[in-house]
Amino acid sequence: MIDEYLLSVLRCPTCGAQKPLTLIENYLVCYECNRAYLIVDGIPHMLKEEAVQLEQLDINKAEKQKEGNV
Repeated sequence: MIDEYLLSVLRCPTCGAQKPLTLIENYLVCYECNRAYLIVDGIPHMLKEEAVQLEQLDINKAEKQKEGNV
């Protein structure tokens, strides 16, 4: 879905966290500010205005634990 190199260099446009974003389902997730960015047709929509709060998504808690962010 997303090229590994691209995933390694993308950063959250909202908070600018230095940690790479996490790919979960069809979202790029920033655990620093708890926002997710939708990926449509392989293109991440990285606009602050389109970010979704993690609480609004049904992202499995097990996915978060797997990443070590809970």
